[in-house]
Amino acid sequence: MTITLEQHLRYLTTRIDYETEFPKICGWMDKRWRDLYLPWLEDKSENKLTEDELCWKWLVTMFRDLPDGKKTKVFVYQVLVLNDIVNDGLNNKQHCAKRLRGCPIERRWLKKLGREWQDTDIQNICGNLAICLRLPDPSCPFLLDFSDDLTELVIDDRILNVRR
Repeated sequence: MTITLEQHLRYLTTRIDYETEFPKICGWMDKRWRDLYLPWLEDKSENKLTEDELCWKWLVTMFRDLPDGKKTKVFVYQVLVLNDIVNDGLNNKQHCAKRLRGCPIERRWLKKLGREWQDTDIQNICGNLAICLRLPDPSCPFLLDFSDDLTELVIDDRILNVRR
């Protein structure tokens, strides 16, 4: 699935009101996640999607199926960008402001591994492992200074072809 740079910019610059719109979006998404996740938990087959794959497929499918103009679609797209499912080269886990300040999720996981880590190790661990789902943060605006040769972006939808 591809998206034009113009659409990408529109999705990244659309603001979500975190007092009024965000709770409604989360409530709507939470119900759909529970409807999908609870049966997945009960499925005891060894050949089911992993939890990360399930979430990835859910987000990509939701983005594809939601009508344009909905703030929920904007939010889902922003989540896809922040979690490298849409890689624009600027807004991904390598540029996570929390990681650079010291992320509590990252610290918890590193503590479980039981040794001291260098800064470069921490950056690689946090950037390459799916230890968190980054969400849009109004205090960390998206970077928008894209190169002139970028005209469209790819939404990594390979997960839609995975059948288990």
